[in-house]
Amino acid sequence: MAIGVQRTKLRAKMRYRNPDPNLVASLPSTKSVTPVILAIVVFLPVSLAFAQQNNPSTGPDLLTFIVQGMQKAQSGIQLPVRITRVYQVGAANDFTNVVAAVDFTPPGRYEIQKRDGSGRAEQVVKRLLQHEIEVQGSVQKSQSKAFTNDNYAFAYVATAMLDGHLCYILQITPKRQQVELVSGRAWIDRQSFLIRRIEGTLAKSPSWWVRSVHVAITFGNFDDGWVQTSMKAVADIRCLGQREMTSQTLSIETAPLAARNAAQTMDRSDDAEDAQ
Repeated sequence: MAIGVQRTKLRAKMRYRNPDPNLVASLPSTKSVTPVILAIVVFLPVSLAFAQQNNPSTGPDLLTFIVQGMQKAQSGIQLPVRITRVYQVGAANDFTNVVAAVDFTPPGRYEIQKRDGSGRAEQVVKRLLQHEIEVQGSVQKSQSKAFTNDNYAFAYVATAMLDGHLCYILQITPKRQQVELVSGRAWIDRQSFLIRRIEGTLAKSPSWWVRSVHVAITFGNFDDGWVQTSMKAVADIRCLGQREMTSQTLSIETAPLAARNAAQTMDRSDDAEDAQ
């Protein structure tokens, strides 16, 4: 009898110690031969939105779950209308700093706000920004480098922490030779499906002079917007060795949702006219 009473009391205590189910559910479950050499390092825009779903355990179901969540997330975000970054271009201890702003409001434009050092480095940044505007201004070009099954084959690698966030790590393998695609790995936030990091080599060399280009790109929340926060690209150039470019986001400006949607509609119309 004493044992039965003690068991009853223990069950009662355990019931009161159980946390609120709602609380449990909310827990986290240059110098170079040509200026174009580094200008191919495009900013891989990741369109992302928050998605909360039941998480399968392992195997093919888990990979499908991650990829579907990531692709769904990509359809939800809008780029800021304006981003200001600081770039460093060069090699060894010889770097040029360039501060530039890019405005994606159609038809798109950029401005160099400050430069100290090589004029060649400024030309590299200009070509990079012009390419970024062209890609972001075209729905077709943007889709050709998005993280979708049309562009990549995915494989689950592991789950690990990245800067305090639990992430899925995926192996990403481009399905074609394209400069804007990356062969390497992507870190996907387990809770939001936001892509937090991409690292690897470009699927296609931009020039015979360039043996390979290794890129590391990080994304994060910046002034209430999810953007690329930093980038590092290292190009292995024939006869010259390594040349490096880095960028850091300084500020962003966003637009009202209606204005962004209107601009996106204009972009689709332009693409439709180009296709005719």
